Amino acid sequence: MAAKKEVKPPKQLRVTFKDQIEHECDENWNIIGEIVLPRLGFAQEYNPHVTTFAKRKQTQDEWAYADWHESCFELDGKTWTKRPRRTEDGLTYMRVNGEFVYEDVIVPEHLQPIVIDNVPLEDFRIQKSIARGGRYNNKLWRVLDPRGFELEISTECFAEIVLSGVVDEGVIKGACIWKTPKILARV
Repeated sequence: MAAKKEVKPPKQLRVTFKDQIEHECDENWNIIGEIVLPRLGFAQEYNPHVTTFAKRKQTQDEWAYADWHESCFELDGKTWTKRPRRTEDGLTYMRVNGEFVYEDVIVPEHLQPIVIDNVPLEDFRIQKSIARGGRYNNKLWRVLDPRGFELEISTECFAEIVLSGVVDEGVIKGACIWKTPKILARV
């Protein structure tokens, strides 16, 4: 059996973000409060010199800002998007001849994409498991990066982390680095 090829970690990652808010409900499922969680990130290797970077960047931006509109652009070093303009009452979207009216809106500062150096760090924390595509199809694990945002790893990656060292009260002991945007590894 051939040995697995060692994956060289990317030097930098570009990360886009979404807010995560969970609703606190009473026994009748009435919302009584909100719990703000760390931002959820989507990371890709930052390498604007390769031809696939632009498409990956577009995919990230659509993931992060699709609730507004799929069209993103950069201006003065910030990411902007288009979103439907609301009417004065703030409850409906403005239309002219049946078509939505869009406005350019700057993405809030805490959700602006960032480029980070991919260096070994300590204090990564396992947050929780989640399922995508149905109940059992695709289990992922959310990991809190010490820089203050969550990224997802596969169950295979999670098992490797647990089997190769110590996880104490959710904290991965020792330094880790992102081998790929979805694979966290001990160094």
